[in-house]
Amino acid sequence: MALLTTAAVAHGYRSSRRRRASILEPLRQPIARAGKFAQLIERLRVQANDASVDELLRALVGEIRYGDYLRAKGPTPPSGWTTSGADRQRRGNRRDDGARSA
Repeated sequence: MALLTTAAVAHGYRSSRRRRASILEPLRQPIARAGKFAQLIERLRVQANDASVDELLRALVGEIRYGDYLRAKGPTPPSGWTTSGADRQRRGNRRDDGARSA
């Protein structure tokens, strides 16, 4: 922080706690999130000594609330697939990779 203050003063900026706080405020949330992520990784590292890969993945997915993200996003078909019956009929019920669909 001292280096930033010195550079700011050298370029004609006055240092004040309020100004410094306003500059740093946008960084607080990303820094806090990075800290939480680092704690999560450390917890998973400790658990990795005794847990299976399946248990670790379930813990990770639960912690980051990936299921909530997917539910909020909604279903999306794989790349290149369409959900329209008319499109499937035009293609002769074929998927984009050429295989017959059931």
